[in-house]
Amino acid sequence: MYFGKFRIIKGGGYLLLALVIAAVVSLVITLKKKKKKYLLLPIGMMGAYFIVEIARVPLGFVETVELIFNLK
Repeated sequence: MYFGKFRIIKGGGYLLLALVIAAVVSLVITLKKKKKKYLLLPIGMMGAYFIVEIARVPLGFVETVELIFNLK
């Protein structure tokens, strides 16, 4: 996807675009309805994205988490 002459999305960028759209939509709904629970939608989506990315690594779940948190 291009914005002017700049390429803003490549590869898995559509998921990032979906997260941004969900954040904006939930922020608008939150401001209109004045209920904070709608802000949990983008947080939940980011958590699910994190789990999916961990699952894509060809190691076991525990080894992958250890690898992520032991990087320096």
